[in-house]
Amino acid sequence: MSTLTSIIKSIRKREDLTHDVLKSLLTYNPDTGIFTWNGDANARAMKGDEAGTKAKGYRYITINGIKFAAHRLAFLYMEGYMPDEVDHDDRCKWNNAWNNLKASDRRSNNANKEDSIVFIFNGMKQCLKHHCQDIGVNYNTVLYRINAMGMSPQEALSYGL
Repeated sequence: MSTLTSIIKSIRKREDLTHDVLKSLLTYNPDTGIFTWNGDANARAMKGDEAGTKAKGYRYITINGIKFAAHRLAFLYMEGYMPDEVDHDDRCKWNNAWNNLKASDRRSNNANKEDSIVFIFNGMKQCLKHHCQDIGVNYNTVLYRINAMGMSPQEALSYGL
């Protein structure tokens, strides 16, 4: 049994996952928000592989049968603790880049919720609202084109150009 496997097996409850244990299992890239395995975690998760799976827009990482939200693990990795609530500043649930995350309370987190439309632009996932802001296009106009006219995000963005 590898060292990584024995560390994973030692995680029997959420409280067992400490800052040091997390850093021995995973590497977090704060620029991309992606966690990768530091060694072969199991037959499907090999050293260097992106850790976790997506569910309901969020990324979850399972360690010895315990599911952890990647955005909470980012706090444990960077700050040494897991807050009760983590707010995704850009409202994109999958964007776990460090500059997009902030510790929050339930009320503040709920105030920042909005249905985000995610689309692929230049091979990268983008939140429609932020993309509209970046390129100076009215978000509500684009949203109207998508909802009322049945356009894809790409079509709605380029309509009339």
